[in-house]
Amino acid sequence: MENSKQNLKEFIKYELEINGFHNTEISTSINKLVDTLYDYSNQDRAVLHHLFSMTHNLLQHNPVSPITEQDFKKEVRDDGKTILKCVRYPWIYRDTDGKYYNDRAIEYIKDNHRMYQYQGKLNSKQEIKLPYSLKKQQVNLDDYHLDNGQ
Repeated sequence: MENSKQNLKEFIKYELEINGFHNTEISTSINKLVDTLYDYSNQDRAVLHHLFSMTHNLLQHNPVSPITEQDFKKEVRDDGKTILKCVRYPWIYRDTDGKYYNDRAIEYIKDNHRMYQYQGKLNSKQEIKLPYSLKKQQVNLDDYHLDNGQ
């Protein structure tokens, strides 16, 4: 497995060099992160991929553990109604109907632009159940025919 780590480090070094980041603090930090995660994972590729995925999610401000009832606080909406809003992911809330929703459960992609829809046949908002692990469905609208719903 050490060979796998060395191959990855050589790949990273080359990629950083061609992008102008060789001999920089960024290069040093990335290599230190790779070393740390490799050591922590005992070089288990599944664990390693999970750790890198978790790091990516954290950088996207996405929760990496399930959302539970303890993650909500009361918030008064502009219309005066009180909801419970998730403090870890602001697009999740418990509405006045007592149900939990994720306003960004479905991400629509059109011409490489990401968007969220809330009207018509396309709706990003989905009801969820707690505990909830964040999962985002993507729908490519370039492949979606609105005229016949396919």
